[in-house]
Amino acid sequence: KSEPRDILNSMGLNILKKKQGCCGFGGTFRLFYGELSKDIVKDRIEEYKDIDIIVTSCPNCVFQFRTMMKDKKIFHIAEIIEESLN
Repeated sequence: KSEPRDILNSMGLNILKKKQGCCGFGGTFRLFYGELSKDIVKDRIEEYKDIDIIVTSCPNCVFQFRTMMKDKKIFHIAEIIEESLN
């Protein structure tokens, strides 16, 4: 987990260390346990309320956060790297 952070730091981004945990998507978990999935992501929403941009390496987290956190900018790390190359 240090390598992605090192890449983002080398790009000049300020990385805030936050508690890590599941976003509640977990493969098909969201499909089979929709309400529990929403409860789990609510914890992340509360934890990330003061953060402007969320960057993750998990495509499921990108989808879950973009669905549930309309007021935040959510990116996959590959999107950030690609943007820096342009």
